[in-house]
This record gives sequence, C-alpha cells and structure tokens, in this order.
Amino acid sequence: MLGAVAMLALIAAPCFADAIPLPPGGALVRPDEGLTGTGYSTTNPFSSSYTSVETLNSTFIPYGGIFGSVTSTVYENQTDGTLGFNYLFTRTGGGSDLAAATIGSSATNPWLGVTISNAGAYGTGSSTTGGGTPSWTDGYPITLSEALSGSGIAITWLQGDQGTLLDSPSDHSADIFVVTNAKTYGRTNVGLLDSGDVSRAFALAPSSVPEPTGLVALFGLAGMGLVGLVWRRRKPA
Repeated sequence: MLGAVAMLALIAAPCFADAIPLPPGGALVRPDEGLTGTGYSTTNPFSSSYTSVETLNSTFIPYGGIFGSVTSTVYENQTDGTLGFNYLFTRTGGGSDLAAATIGSSATNPWLGVTISNAGAYGTGSSTTGGGTPSWTDGYPITLSEALSGSGIAITWLQGDQGTLLDSPSDHSADIFVVTNAKTYGRTNVGLLDSGDVSRAFALAPSSVPEPTGLVALFGLAGMGLVGLVWRRRKPA
C-alpha cells in the first residue's frame, strides 16, 4: 500500500496518459496517418493544474506575402511553477500559403537547456489538403521537431504534397503545444515559410537573451533545414 506522502505526490503531479517528449535534435510525426516515426501527443495537456499567464497575438510581418497571425499562450503549472506554451496560427487575406514555421532563432536559442516533456497538437483546425497521401484538412502538423542547438521548434504542415497547409483566409492550425521545465519566458522571433516566400512574427517562449531584430528569425528556418524539408509545386499565377 502506498504511504500518505507517496499518495499526495501522485495527486499533485500532473499526469498525461500519452505524454511524448521532444528531445534536442528529435522529431515527432502525426500519429494517426501511418507515418514513420514517433507520434506526437494529441491530448490537451493544460488541465486544471495549469493557469493561463499571458497571451500574445502577433500579426505576420511579410517579406514575401504570407499574411496572418500567431497567438501564443503561456500556461503555468501551479504545482511546480514550470511552463507550457500553446501556439495557434491563422491565415488572413491573400498572399502565399503557410507551410512551415519555426519558433525561436539562433540569436536567442530559447529552447537551449530546456526539457520538453510533452509535445503535440490538439483541437480541430481548418486547413487545405496537401493533395497527396496522406493529407488532411484539420490543421495538424505533419511533423514537430527541435533543433539540436536549441535555436527553435519547427512546425511543418506540408512535406512535398503530404500533409496540409494554411491557404485560405479562413484557415487556422490546430493548437500546437510544448510542455517544459522552464520557469521564465519572453518574446522570441517566429519565422514563417512557403516554398520561398517568408514572413516574420513574435511569440512567447522560454527566455534566454533579448529578442533579435531584423531578418534573423528567418535565418533560423534555413538553419533548421526547413527550406529543404518544405517544398511543393507553385500554384499557377
């Protein structure tokens, strides 16, 4: 029989039945489409033991025509003060599709030294099919990955013609999350990509050094290999 102390510890500790860690240099795939690799979690991790601390809505700054916004929310675990981060991407207006994004850059390395104990997506988005097999229209990414350097979390919706993309003005992603051992947070850059068009925004993430300015967030996309991972046929003009 468990002792009283052990029982209290079990009650206090957050428990996620399908918690999937994301290590530096690692990648997770959508779990229900027969893809090769470890599937990410599809359960909302922010239970009653978490409270919302801050939400930031950032409009894309287009350098090539991707229009929209990213909403980031920080949740604090009331048991131990650790933080989780939730991201929701929305397309607005015309311009290019959104096929991938990276949260962070080599100028700040916000994820360096941070343990991600659970990562995934939940809820239901609305997106445009990639056209290949498998493809879907619920805004879930095809992969989530972390740079070995800790510079960024890469969210990839489209690989070749597999997966999905945020194309129409009403398209939005599923909620994408990471649960961490970080206890401080700040703003970092977000790079956004579609086959060559790029945009930039800001989001909340674990804090390290002050956020950079200019185009440095976009360099993080190339540094994480997203330029090579995300490609598709350009739509006819």
